Amino acid sequence: MAEAPKRPCKQCGELIKLRGIGSHEKACAKKQMAQAQSMAFAQQLQVQVLENGDGREENLPLPSLPNPEPEQRSELPSGPKLDDIQYIYHPHSKRSSETCTLREHLQQESARRRIPSTNETPWAPFHTRLDFEVAEFAQENMLNRAATNKLITLIRRCAENMKDLTIVHSADIDKQWDAAAKKCTDFKKYDVVVPYKNNTGTTTEKFDMYARPLWDWAVDLIKDPSLSRCFVWDSVRMFRHNGVSFIRFWNEPWTADALWEIQSKLPDNPDAKPCPFILYADKSKLSSFGTQKAYPIIARLANVVVGIRNSDDWGGGQVVGELPVVQDDTAVSGKTRYVNFKNAVWHASFYKLLESVARHSKTGIWTLCGDGKERWLFPVILILAADYEEAHHPCPVCLIHRDEQSDLTIIADLRTAQGSKEAVETAQSSSAEAGENLLKGLGLRKVENAFWNVANSDAHHATSFERLHSNHSGLGGDHLIGQVKAHLENLEGRAAAKVDKHFNSFPRWRNLNHFQSVTNISFNDGSKHEDIAKMMVYASHDVLTDKAGFLLLQCLRSYLEVDLYVGLELHTAETIAAGRRHLQKFDRLMKEYGND
Repeated sequence: MAEAPKRPCKQCGELIKLRGIGSHEKACAKKQMAQAQSMAFAQQLQVQVLENGDGREENLPLPSLPNPEPEQRSELPSGPKLDDIQYIYHPHSKRSSETCTLREHLQQESARRRIPSTNETPWAPFHTRLDFEVAEFAQENMLNRAATNKLITLIRRCAENMKDLTIVHSADIDKQWDAAAKKCTDFKKYDVVVPYKNNTGTTTEKFDMYARPLWDWAVDLIKDPSLSRCFVWDSVRMFRHNGVSFIRFWNEPWTADALWEIQSKLPDNPDAKPCPFILYADKSKLSSFGTQKAYPIIARLANVVVGIRNSDDWGGGQVVGELPVVQDDTAVSGKTRYVNFKNAVWHASFYKLLESVARHSKTGIWTLCGDGKERWLFPVILILAADYEEAHHPCPVCLIHRDEQSDLTIIADLRTAQGSKEAVETAQSSSAEAGENLLKGLGLRKVENAFWNVANSDAHHATSFERLHSNHSGLGGDHLIGQVKAHLENLEGRAAAKVDKHFNSFPRWRNLNHFQSVTNISFNDGSKHEDIAKMMVYASHDVLTDKAGFLLLQCLRSYLEVDLYVGLELHTAETIAAGRRHLQKFDRLMKEYGND
């Protein structure tokens, strides 16, 4: 029997059978209206809170900034209304400014976050959807060939409609997986050869690097028609009217200044667009193949809307490389030449991934996109979250001294790729001792940085604050909670047992971890660290009653307030200013605790 005809929903774009399209579109429109009203109420409530202010913070001065504050307010056009949204596009885009209502803005954002079902057979090249689901089950559950064949045999015995299952053996699944893999950029094996100078002379060490050519991977997404409306190709400054003036807000990478400045460096051509990458090297997910260990590099395109970009679906983050790990040699571990060698392997390996992007970043490349338009694309590295070797020195972003890191009022000079490159070149042309002293003072190594080859990209500026590891598993989970545990151990009586009892008695809430005890257990899960920090103030306020303990809880509470601002998915000029005030408060309390 032929499948019932379908057409796309006017609201969400999903393909729906004609028989039920009417009721679906009504329900879809009602749902979007409710979402828009809910968002409008939430944003209005936020504005009221910000306008009322917090009297306790009035006397805290704002910190000085290393760079001029970006423009926060726009010219007031004729006839704006409360909650109107204004778009000011980058001058190179040749697009006029636009103003729309909040409802229209939310509908547009909602539509971007959904991928329309333009393909009626998304399971291709599998012959049927059932074929794909069986193959997917075997893959997800890591069934071997014998188990897969048994599964197919059982399904075929009980299947009522045999035409929907065309696979007979696991070999059929392998053949169709191979066909599916060819639809996207596949991994390639690269040889990474790095010279190493040891006590007996100079040798070369070889490592295997598996990676997808990064530009080819990106083009798979860029050319896909189903993703075309999820891409935003122009930088834009966005403002929301508060009844008096337009206030700037930030909620996506293309609304911030970094991408605006990058687009300003491109040719003044309306078709010249930045293609920004987000790269994340995850050392916590170490894997092995053969005798070698590696950890994954995950890539995302920063100009894809957040709902798709941060998902595991098509268009979201994907593993694009496996970065080889140099095994520690106890005989030379920690020595300068060995540390430099490990650093050189890291950058030489990463360059294999970046090579195609580096080539096109200088001249751009004309690309036919999924919406049928041809654009002159310039790939750039916009955001980098990686444990590259400089990150083991005081700071990969600025030149703060190690003994000044705890003072949040100090504004240190920012690092630049050009400055680092010049320092390394100077060291290479100097004597070994002089060069080493120069680089040591800057926290650098005598190694060429892979990111220097990508035009309009600066690894120091791209290095991003990562909330999970910096706060939940770092400052909060490791340091502050660790200090609370140490303080409890020094108290008389059963202080730790009382805190554990409070944790066990905590009411159960959705999306909040429940703990029977925390003082004698270590956790590796960042989400657990986050919840423990939230609950610790309540669980220990009647235990840490001495002066130092109470001040420590004040520090913990202040940290939680800072973390709330860090976690906001939409920022305004006011929320950024408020977050900075809370950061200064946290700095003051930490210094007071340290001096107590």
